Amino acid sequence: VVCVLAADVAARQGPAAMRLRGRVQAEAGAPIQGAVIRTDATAGIGGGQFVGQRQFTTKTDKKGQWSLLGITRGLWIFEVTADGYLPHVVAIPVEMMKSSNLATPPWRLNMALQSDAEVGTIAGALGNVAKTMAAGQRDEAGAMLRRVSLEGLSPEALCAAGDASLLLRDYSMARQLFTRAAQARPDWYHPHLGEGSAAMLQGDYNAAAKAYWQVRETTKDSELQQVMSAAIADLN
Repeated sequence: VVCVLAADVAARQGPAAMRLRGRVQAEAGAPIQGAVIRTDATAGIGGGQFVGQRQFTTKTDKKGQWSLLGITRGLWIFEVTADGYLPHVVAIPVEMMKSSNLATPPWRLNMALQSDAEVGTIAGALGNVAKTMAAGQRDEAGAMLRRVSLEGLSPEALCAAGDASLLLRDYSMARQLFTRAAQARPDWYHPHLGEGSAAMLQGDYNAAAKAYWQVRETTKDSELQQVMSAAIADLN
């Protein structure tokens, strides 16, 4: 009887909130201070409707570290922006499919941003897309992205365009761009992470798990490997 009553109280109180931590750095490894992390949640427990606070915002400290309290189980999008860098978007399940809730997920989400110089000539255009989106002008930002020529781009530029597409919630376009980048540079984790994020947001969990596996195999970041292992276990 006590167990049933406790479960009933927990259900009425809603899912347990968790604290997630991580680090934002440049692709070269230097920490980025003042990077802004924004969240959104698109699915809840079991992939169903999300219930609870979806949007949180925080900034990194001088060591590039960030922390968020209030994350609950579901599919979460993490958007990262910083001056002089292109936006980066990651979607991962946080204890979404498991039958029990852990008080603290056993990982830290580290995210690396590409600099304008690394992306090349389209960096300015993609930066303007991000600024227009931040101003709440989604339709105009989408039109700006469609005017950007996506032919003959480097894997780095393709990933930057893919992240911009995720920012605009154009998952199909994002997946195409990340796939092209992965084909051109299969030993780099970033396009696989983009493929996994886009696949998750399209509800293609099998493809997402395969992409997360590729991230785990190609990244040198042991903490990101832990995140990918947790995501794969969650989806399986």
